[in-house]
Amino acid sequence: MPMSRSTTKLFNVHIKTGLLVTSIILILFLCWRDIFGYFFTAKDSFTLIETSRIQSTKDIARIFSEPLMNNTKFINKYKYYRPIACLSYSMDYAIWKLNPFGYHLTDFLLHLLVTILIFFFIRLLLNGEQFVAWLSAVVFAIHPTLVEVGPATARRHDILAALFILGSLILVMKQNFSTFHNKSLGFLSVLFYAFALGAKEIAIILPMLVWSLNYFS
Repeated sequence: MPMSRSTTKLFNVHIKTGLLVTSIILILFLCWRDIFGYFFTAKDSFTLIETSRIQSTKDIARIFSEPLMNNTKFINKYKYYRPIACLSYSMDYAIWKLNPFGYHLTDFLLHLLVTILIFFFIRLLLNGEQFVAWLSAVVFAIHPTLVEVGPATARRHDILAALFILGSLILVMKQNFSTFHNKSLGFLSVLFYAFALGAKEIAIILPMLVWSLNYFS
């Protein structure tokens, strides 16, 4: 049975979306592939890894109850609460120990996820406009200002915060509280906001971004 015109159109949109996302992945990999051979590129990396290690349940409680890099000279000047970022280092250490390749792989995958979310976020903002969304994602992916953030494991907090902020915004844009399903999207959006706050304090701006989306839409 032949597909209807609307089904064919939807299928073509999905194919086009898949190709665009695949091209984003390839472009990002080609531009970032050298980072997999780097050593740790920021001086705080080892301290972050050491203070984020989980060897017992007490360490999990410590991560959620103490400031970032507690019991080090760092907190003499700064006190940040970033348990989600710490947990990312914990998971990397559990898998990779002190092999920098694994940490750079995580950084690459996080940056890739953020880039793909930017594509879908811009597409939602522009009511399905694919090319501008793709171009925005590519510019973000390869922009030189991110060189300091991406390959530096100690700067992962920014990428994590961006990941959860974008996830929360996309869910807000999709939700409709008249149905149970969309109420669950609202709950997930708030949960992502909590994760973003646990990654870096900059996530505090998210309510203003949500307000701006509602006001200008």
